[in-house]
Amino acid sequence: MAESRRLQLRVGLLVVVGLALAVGFALFFTASRLGGSALVFETYVQESVQGLDVGAPVRYRGVAIGRVSFIGLVSAEYRRPEGEAFVGAFQLVLVRFAVDERRLGDVPSMQEAVKLGLRARIAAQGITGVNYLELDFVNPERFPPMEVPWGPEFPYVPAIPSTVAQVTSVAETLLQRLEQANIPEIISNVGRLITDLRAELDGGDLQRVRPDLLGHAGREREVVQHAGSVFGGQRQRQRGGGRVHIGFDLRRGHRGKRLSSV
Repeated sequence: MAESRRLQLRVGLLVVVGLALAVGFALFFTASRLGGSALVFETYVQESVQGLDVGAPVRYRGVAIGRVSFIGLVSAEYRRPEGEAFVGAFQLVLVRFAVDERRLGDVPSMQEAVKLGLRARIAAQGITGVNYLELDFVNPERFPPMEVPWGPEFPYVPAIPSTVAQVTSVAETLLQRLEQANIPEIISNVGRLITDLRAELDGGDLQRVRPDLLGHAGREREVVQHAGSVFGGQRQRQRGGGRVHIGFDLRRGHRGKRLSSV
């Protein structure tokens, strides 16, 4: 009986020591990452946060400056006022992240940075399916900050759709327009256009004009060939010490030659 109690005591001590080591390692790891001078911010995401976990990097243009510290639902963190409808703002995902103040350097206040266009978005880390939180400056007029009906617990950084979300949105819009378009009527119009073109080529105005165009092209080709032969003869005479003067009488519609030797 006493031996059984001693065994239980050893197991209990082993569990306690293991938990203490795990907590110490976590504290050491966090302290080494954030240096004990972390600033906490929060943002609200309208899309899925699949692949973004607590501890994911926070990067500014590729430079790691912090870690994601919390992911949850806005509706669970902020109370909706009584009588107010469940608006879209309460359907968002809340993401809080800690930023190492030492890695920021001399930067403006968060409020001023947001006015200048600082935004947060989810970005993919390669093709592994692992995401991280990216901070960057964008056009504030294209991506204005969203107004929220609650007071944020931490400084608020507006979020913008990720690249994947933007591509998906454009594809969905294109599909909706294709569904609304009258495809059979478009195909019918194209068929009539092709039929009209064939009719013009076979017996329309284009068919009547075609011989004239071919005749003009033939005459132009003859003029070019004749000019080439004349200039070729001029080169031969220049090699022999002579000079050729060529004149074209446009009023009479023929070519005359005036030759003079030097």
